[in-house]
Amino acid sequence: EAAPYIEQISRLAPNDFSAYQSLGVVYSTAGDYENALRVYRKLIEIAPTDPSAYLGLAHIYTKKGRVEEAIPAYDKVLELR
Repeated sequence: EAAPYIEQISRLAPNDFSAYQSLGVVYSTAGDYENALRVYRKLIEIAPTDPSAYLGLAHIYTKKGRVEEAIPAYDKVLELR
């Protein structure tokens, strides 16, 4: 049900870190991990030095059982902190 609103937010705030961060949480909470991954990758494009974007990405990879992909993201979190 929220998909049209989410897409509208994406169009209205294409580089708003906090908007995308909220979208990542919404998708993750809803169990839509593919869209959550897409959003966290966008966050990394917007703010490549923000560790929370990598933490979100790592969290989703971990939830999906993709540990080998999560490890570099966790490494990046530690590097940036």
